[in-house]
Amino acid sequence: MYSILILLAGLSLPTIAAFFLSLFVFNKTTKAGLKYPRTYQALTFIFSFLFIVGTLVVLFIYNFSLQR
Repeated sequence: MYSILILLAGLSLPTIAAFFLSLFVFNKTTKAGLKYPRTYQALTFIFSFLFIVGTLVVLFIYNFSLQR
């Protein structure tokens, strides 16, 4: 049980960090005046969402393999 919690904390912290980092980078680049700010915003959200979903999938697989 504790190993799952440690793994969850270890995987969720970089996910949150990557999400906020992409938002920070997006804010910096729009101030510089990108040609397509909406496209860049959509890309950062898609990549952060995929990273979060990938983390959850890894957790579910890890949890399932522990139960067997």
